[in-house]
Amino acid sequence: GDDFAFSISGNYQHNDGFYTNTTLNDPVDVYDSYGGRIKLIYDITDNLRIENIAGYENSKQGGYPYAVYNDSLQKANDINYNQFSSYNRVMFSDGLKLNYKGNGFEINNTAAYQYFDGTQKIDQDFSPASLYFIGQLQEQNMFSNEIIINSTGKGRVQWIFGAFGFMQLMDSKVDVNVYGADMWYLKTYEENIRGYAFFNQTTFKITDDLSVTGGLRYDRELHEQRYLYEGIRAETALSEVDTTYPEKRSGDWLPKVALNYKMAHISVYASYSTGYIPGGYNTTVEKPEHLNFESENSHNFELGMKSSLIKRYLYADLAVFYTKLDNQHIYLPVPSGRGSYVGNAGESENKGVEVTLKNSPISGFEGLIAYGYTHAKILEYIKDSTTNYNGHYTPYIPRHTLAVQLSQTFRLKNNILIEKIKLNTLIRRQGTLYWDLENEYKEDPYTLVNAKVSFIRKNIQFDIWGRNLFGANYNEFMFNALGSTFVQTNRPSQIGVNLSINF
Repeated sequence: GDDFAFSISGNYQHNDGFYTNTTLNDPVDVYDSYGGRIKLIYDITDNLRIENIAGYENSKQGGYPYAVYNDSLQKANDINYNQFSSYNRVMFSDGLKLNYKGNGFEINNTAAYQYFDGTQKIDQDFSPASLYFIGQLQEQNMFSNEIIINSTGKGRVQWIFGAFGFMQLMDSKVDVNVYGADMWYLKTYEENIRGYAFFNQTTFKITDDLSVTGGLRYDRELHEQRYLYEGIRAETALSEVDTTYPEKRSGDWLPKVALNYKMAHISVYASYSTGYIPGGYNTTVEKPEHLNFESENSHNFELGMKSSLIKRYLYADLAVFYTKLDNQHIYLPVPSGRGSYVGNAGESENKGVEVTLKNSPISGFEGLIAYGYTHAKILEYIKDSTTNYNGHYTPYIPRHTLAVQLSQTFRLKNNILIEKIKLNTLIRRQGTLYWDLENEYKEDPYTLVNAKVSFIRKNIQFDIWGRNLFGANYNEFMFNALGSTFVQTNRPSQIGVNLSINF
């Protein structure tokens, strides 16, 4: 209608799984999920609008298709553990947004609530033996509100002011069975995390071609945690531990400055900004020094250019960046190998370049090439007297990335069945990355080729698609635990069809 609109959607997804557990002779990654979403919009006046978006999701999935990595053969063994592992999740979220348009300014206020309930169960030794089985249960309620006021129009000064606040209440339980020691224990964590932020960004147009942007944000977070430990060994109760840790506080000022200059068909910019990820408490802890981790801070520099070439048929973007990180957050295995915790690396850096070329449509043809190079290294991280990671590459960051996307649309005249045929190909190349701080295990470069053919008539579209068409083999993830290296291999080639009808 003129003043009120709504949308309602529902979804269901089922997956039989791609990996087989040879011990159980069952698929590992079965998946079922259903959910719904409702969006309401009401224009109270010409200047005042209210929106509400509510969503619900319920998913049940098998998971953790991990196998022992065979060093001599340089490949994964079969997946063979004896207890089914799973992850079940229920999520509900609701967001209420108010928008007011005034004379030369606009105000947006967004209030949100999120409920999360997740249950994770893992055969954590990933072997046919019954050694360890762990359940992790999390329940979270989070409330947040953000208000933003910003200028509108095309004046020489553009500004934005805002404030944000949140409160997160989370209960976590770690339920552990150690069968060989005839032992069971339960760790319970009650966490209260709350924070707020204030921010501003202002852009001044010094001339029609030159502008400068300055911004400042202050972030503050407070983290409280209560810990309860209880258990049984050989039918004898273990000593109970009940502790409330002191409130952990973190906060930072985050400045930003940028210059932008336009000339003809080229725009050149330079920027400096800072980043911040707050510290907190770990919930998988075996040593007192691993209980908490400090805030991560970054200093980010970027120099770039955006341009249109060949009479605006070809567009090019180029960016050179450098990021210095202090106390970078990094995942480390606990001494027993049963789980991981967040630790802090001393200093690290990321530097590189990104280039993108794309064209305007020419006779139905569109193309895009994007290349990125990232040199990510740890500058200073001495874990202890025997472990030094200085000069090692940062895990999980590929050195090179390349994407080539090609699309061709054919229009068929006087065809009663098909109006358009669209061909689309995506080629992705990923370079070397390391899986561990020691840089002992790495992933060699690999290439993925995806393709899709679409047949379109008015509001009906039928697609035939394929992923990883040439069957590239690579590892999705690799980690060390319990004296072994475990790996998850990639999914196989897939071919499928889609049918969509728009009403």
